[in-house]
Amino acid sequence: MKKHVICVLGGTGFVGRHLVNLLAASGHRIRVPSRHRERHRELLVLPSVQVVDANIHDTEVLREVIKGCDAWEDAQIERAVAETALATPVWASTP
Repeated sequence: MKKHVICVLGGTGFVGRHLVNLLAASGHRIRVPSRHRERHRELLVLPSVQVVDANIHDTEVLREVIKGCDAWEDAQIERAVAETALATPVWASTP
């Protein structure tokens, strides 16, 4: 399996931290942007995880953060999708 450099937006949040750990355990190199890098010691100790100081709401900064990455994932979108799915009863999707 090819190992990738993956940028995880929202990687310091609840869902994102789990995603980062899973990807790192699979051997991928992970880049996690954060406005407060020093607050995320649990990620800083992982050898294949790079936590970078960055405000991803700045388009130019975001371009620099994802430069050189093979893929990126937005954990906040994943969370929103999961919350929407959990909030919608199964029967609501059937005619």
